[in-house]
Amino acid sequence: MQASQYAPTLAANQQFELNLQSVEIALYDTIPTASCDHPAQMLEALHALLARTATFFELFLSQPTEKFPLFPYLLTSQGALAMDVLAKLSFFQYEGWDLSYVRSNYSFSSFVERTMDKFEEVFNLERACFPDLETSRFAIYPMKLRQYVKWYERRLAHEAKEALENAQAATESSDIPDLDPSNQYLEIFGDPGWWTHDGSF
Repeated sequence: MQASQYAPTLAANQQFELNLQSVEIALYDTIPTASCDHPAQMLEALHALLARTATFFELFLSQPTEKFPLFPYLLTSQGALAMDVLAKLSFFQYEGWDLSYVRSNYSFSSFVERTMDKFEEVFNLERACFPDLETSRFAIYPMKLRQYVKWYERRLAHEAKEALENAQAATESSDIPDLDPSNQYLEIFGDPGWWTHDGSF
């Protein structure tokens, strides 16, 4: 789905292109929770979702700073959706899904930090145009995004700690039977919208 397939006036409209990208992200976002008997198809869909999310971010962040105050709330909400999807893809457990590749080539922290920088540019522009302006949504967004980055980093740290503890336990107690599988993967960060490999929550 590309804006170039539509009327010339829409094809040149980057906001329209962002809307199209967001629709595709929302459609692909349903795939990881769907039943799929073909791992290759699932991986193809995951990579398509990852690519569209990255494309959305690049187009979103390339918009002129002066346009952001004029963007509808829907567009910033679409940015939040893309951010959530990238975070989920960075932790999604599925055979053949390379988390190291995702985290190194599509760094969640990097995308969020670039978005914070953009929002801070917007707020500084607003202050320059309206000296009496004390705050705006673009001053608040970066504060929320910093909390998101902290959450992401805590989850990475927890994952690394858990992997180390599991490795040590396997080395020290190799003769102990495996734990009940239902108790092995407790969801520490229990967000109800997070995917699991079987679609449960």
